[in-house]
Amino acid sequence: LVTSGFLHASWYHLGTNVYTLWYMGRVVEQIFGPGRFIFVYLGSALAAALFSLWGKRSGKRDATPSAGASGGVLGILAALAVFRWRHGLAFRDLWVILLLNFALSIMSRDVDDLGHIGGAASGAAIAYFWGPRYVWSTLQLFVRDAPIITWPFSRTA
Repeated sequence: LVTSGFLHASWYHLGTNVYTLWYMGRVVEQIFGPGRFIFVYLGSALAAALFSLWGKRSGKRDATPSAGASGGVLGILAALAVFRWRHGLAFRDLWVILLLNFALSIMSRDVDDLGHIGGAASGAAIAYFWGPRYVWSTLQLFVRDAPIITWPFSRTA
């Protein structure tokens, strides 16, 4: 399940995933921190593989093996969209990118649309529960990070 997120079908496939991960991943890693960034990426890649496997087992997709980091990359994009939405920042551009990606994947038989949906949905869920949630402190003196679930990223002072 995990290795499918690191295998690619062509150099073009590898290049587009690496470029998108490099371009958007830098932003998400700065906001989320390295630990939560890896958690979002690996969690999204694993969920993408599970959704893909479910689709193949249920007969919704053919039995062609899935390959690529697209589920993890879309999880990163969805995580950034959730962060922006949560903090009142512009996020429509990211949703447009995600929706276009879904539309293109549904139109092509070579793209695992369930893997893309699973990766994006899990990235959004992980960002919602474990992602940064900046709130004012009790005395309104400073802003602190207060995610809904802190484990395993809790900090001891």
